[in-house]
Amino acid sequence: MKVLVIGSGAREHALVWKCVQSDLVERVYCAPGNGGTGGMARNIPIGAADVVRLVDFAKRERLGLIVLGPEAAVDAMLVEQRFGRSGSKIVVEERLEGPELSLLGVTDGTDVIALAPARDYKRALEGDVGANTGGMGAYSPPKDVDDAVVQEVVDCVMRPAVRTLAESGNEFRGVLYAGLMLTPKGIRTLEFNARFGDPEAQVVLPRLESDFVALALAAAKGGLATHPDLRWNRQACVGVVVASAHYPDDVAMTFGHRIRGLTEMPPGVRIFHAGTRYEPGVGLVTDGGRVVTSVGLGDTVAEARESALAGARQVRFEGAFFRSDIAEEAV
Repeated sequence: MKVLVIGSGAREHALVWKCVQSDLVERVYCAPGNGGTGGMARNIPIGAADVVRLVDFAKRERLGLIVLGPEAAVDAMLVEQRFGRSGSKIVVEERLEGPELSLLGVTDGTDVIALAPARDYKRALEGDVGANTGGMGAYSPPKDVDDAVVQEVVDCVMRPAVRTLAESGNEFRGVLYAGLMLTPKGIRTLEFNARFGDPEAQVVLPRLESDFVALALAAAKGGLATHPDLRWNRQACVGVVVASAHYPDDVAMTFGHRIRGLTEMPPGVRIFHAGTRYEPGVGLVTDGGRVVTSVGLGDTVAEARESALAGARQVRFEGAFFRSDIAEEAV
């Protein structure tokens, strides 16, 4: 079959990478893609929120599966068309303290299968200081999170949400993202989205040994109840984001800087592209705040962390920076 991944970040690069591994897949497209996705899929110059052109492309190519990556695509294809902006505001009523947890779940509208848990780092600078970002890194599995915690999130957060949506006539099939905090009073939900997390996807998908496309199709067709248990690599995975100078300040950031070092990666390091593009006559240049995610696997978090950091150090462009304390808590 033909598969379309919508988006242009490192999350979408990881999704493309996972899709091309499936024996079910003939060809993978990415819209609009980036400088990395073009090496393993065909980039299509259609914006993630351009619903009309995306639908036309899907019909023309007779796609078998579409995977939505960024929030812009989810908003355009699902939220705006079905709910308007009725859910665009929230009220924070309680100050919460405790370690955070990210959990992705795949649902067919009835059943929910949890993916491996992860923990991400939102602040721009080491020591969890600086501006809030889309995420400067992540690791999986997170410290002090066992199967019982994951099951509690599925039973108390994800299944009720899926059931309520179905009962209200808005059945949802796809990926649920739960951003949680493990407080002294129990698990609290901070955010809930209908998409893969970024950078969580970059550290969860490399640990997944099962066929991702088969899982996605089972969710789309309502077949999760009979889907085999997922197989996971027992290794830890750490992802370190290399960002542009002044990220996340959109005004101060500058792009178009030549990227060096991507062909000099240590063995076992995988680079997922985000803010990159190919410039004729120059090569890969920066094209966004979060430029790449350096990902490493290891028998321990310490080994995976050192691998990811070794890769991050090799990525060179003007103003590049990254956090060297990602996953340090688990070492």
